[in-house]
Amino acid sequence: MTNYYVLFDAQAAAEEVVARVVARHRTKGALIWKLLHQMEEESAG
Repeated sequence: MTNYYVLFDAQAAAEEVVARVVARHRTKGALIWKLLHQMEEESAG
């Protein structure tokens, strides 16, 4: 059951990071593919 909580925590953390990255870049304009790839790199990094 501990693994379940670890996975749940990891998913929640990933969702939070992605939401922040998207929000930051969305203010710069349309989310084009180049920008989406840049955001993906930031989220992984």
